[in-house]
Amino acid sequence: MTRRSPRTKDQEVSPSPVSITFQVQRDAFTPWAYLQASRALMITALVLGFLAIMSSMLGLQCTKVAENNPNAKAKLAVIGGSLFILAGLCGMVTVSWYAFNITRDFFNPLFVGTKYEIGPALYLGWSASLLVIIGGCFLFSSCRNNPSQDNSYTYPYKAPKVGMAAHNPSVSHPRRESNTSSNGQYGKNAYV
Repeated sequence: MTRRSPRTKDQEVSPSPVSITFQVQRDAFTPWAYLQASRALMITALVLGFLAIMSSMLGLQCTKVAENNPNAKAKLAVIGGSLFILAGLCGMVTVSWYAFNITRDFFNPLFVGTKYEIGPALYLGWSASLLVIIGGCFLFSSCRNNPSQDNSYTYPYKAPKVGMAAHNPSVSHPRRESNTSSNGQYGKNAYV
């Protein structure tokens, strides 16, 4: 049995009269720097979105967390809203940066790699980021601290003045017949 020596990186293999040369290019398998940064930003957006969901759920008025402290609930909801805004911005930057690089490479006549086009995934990313930003703005602006009772102003209540005739049972009002209308000309069943 003959032992073969391991092949080196640029060694030729010739099982037939045709020779083949293997060359490994490490740059082909490593992503570009902007792609790695886009991945990091998208992961950051996912983590911020998860934290925003948790903080917003704890800040809901229907939860039992900090039930007796509405100021703490409002702060949790505001923190959740601001985290939603940050997550949406991270997603928007990622998608926009990737779309910019795609269009730059597509219209570059000297680019020799694969040319991609803007597809539905980028439009979905833009719309999702926009909705997350809008939702975070709504959550951020709608949760305000309840005003305390010391700062509120109460209006004094004045009962309406009632005439003497309403309280005096001795004053009699004329009673109308039930078969006549308000002007007395027709009965109840005249139009039926």
